[in-house]
Amino acid sequence: MVRGRLKRYDTVPTGVAAGVALPLLFFWVIYLVRYSGMSVNEYFSELWEFRILLKLLSLCAFSNLLIFLLFIRKKMDHAAKGVLTATFLYAFLVQFSAIV
Repeated sequence: MVRGRLKRYDTVPTGVAAGVALPLLFFWVIYLVRYSGMSVNEYFSELWEFRILLKLLSLCAFSNLLIFLLFIRKKMDHAAKGVLTATFLYAFLVQFSAIV
């Protein structure tokens, strides 16, 4: 019965959405916990100035491992493929940004 309810979420777009949203959520939580005293613009400019932004985005992408393993454990293979796709998108984004 539980498997039937989860089956409708076992799609690649669901996995991509979760894989994109979770690292952004972690990034936002880091801002709220550590740097809430400054504005968002100041936060981004400081991260960019000290060349930390790309490193922090890379670390936030590790959060996809949690949801990937959850989808694998729940036998939601299509959603896990979507998370893997989103992780590769983050990797390409960070790699491309490092070149520029």
